[in-house]
Amino acid sequence: MELFSFCDETIISKCAEIKKSKDSAEQNAKNLFMFCILFIEKNKGFARLLSREALSANEQNVVDATNQFYERLELNFKQILQKDLIRSYHSQEYHLIY
Repeated sequence: MELFSFCDETIISKCAEIKKSKDSAEQNAKNLFMFCILFIEKNKGFARLLSREALSANEQNVVDATNQFYERLELNFKQILQKDLIRSYHSQEYHLIY
């Protein structure tokens, strides 16, 4: 579980860092995707862990944690992609007021 926790914390903390970036939503999504790919490529054991290949049937807690990780990762991608929508909405709202 410690190995999974490290992987989870590393990727999710990178999500938070990328979300703070002033880049476009598209660029931030690309950056997060590339980070995930490179992180897994450099740490092949994490790939087996995240694909559940390295888990046995009695490690249900890690399976549950993996499912939660993917839900949080998906949520982060959605939040990143919504950033430009929110910006454009506020920009249009500003133009309507003035």
